[in-house]
Amino acid sequence: MQYKVGISKDVLYGAAGTSADWAHGRGRVPYCYTIELRSYEHKFDLPEDQIEECAHEVFMCLHAFMSYFDTIGWQTKYMEEEAEEDES
Repeated sequence: MQYKVGISKDVLYGAAGTSADWAHGRGRVPYCYTIELRSYEHKFDLPEDQIEECAHEVFMCLHAFMSYFDTIGWQTKYMEEEAEEDES
């Protein structure tokens, strides 16, 4: 399986004002992602017999994200930067 990486409007489709836009811009969340479920053929109406496997794929994806972020110490770095901004 291949995955596309990039700005969501460039690799998926344009959708202004998404929660990722708000989280990154206003909420100052450093990492924002758009995760789409598989199945180009079925769009957002995945057949029932594929739901459990798809959920497992998404879980494994999120687990990999969390494991990676734990290794880079993103939370500590982000909190330090935010504290510095609040002081100025």
